[in-house]
Amino acid sequence: MGKDKPCGEVFEAVQDFPRHFDKLFDPRSVAVVGASNVLGKWGFNMPMNLIGGGYRGKLYMVNPREKYVLGFPAYRSLKEIEGEVDLVVVAIPAKSVPAVLEEAAEKGI
Repeated sequence: MGKDKPCGEVFEAVQDFPRHFDKLFDPRSVAVVGASNVLGKWGFNMPMNLIGGGYRGKLYMVNPREKYVLGFPAYRSLKEIEGEVDLVVVAIPAKSVPAVLEEAAEKGI
């Protein structure tokens, strides 16, 4: 690593490294795909833990079968969310995850 790049470039890259994790550890907005009103489901527990843990950012609930989840408007898909999404929490069956990942990539998440 040190042979390919001057020491200053390596140091600069290391200094910038923590900022790459801002959207993971300090997201301004979170979309919960598979959000649920059913107590005990992952789609219920995840947003409740965010809220209970003091998260103050924007929460988007994604569930095509609900109008509201935990009092928040529900979106049919990530594509329907007009605002920027920093982090996606996926709480759906594994077979449906690839489509959600593609949708997230298309949205630039």
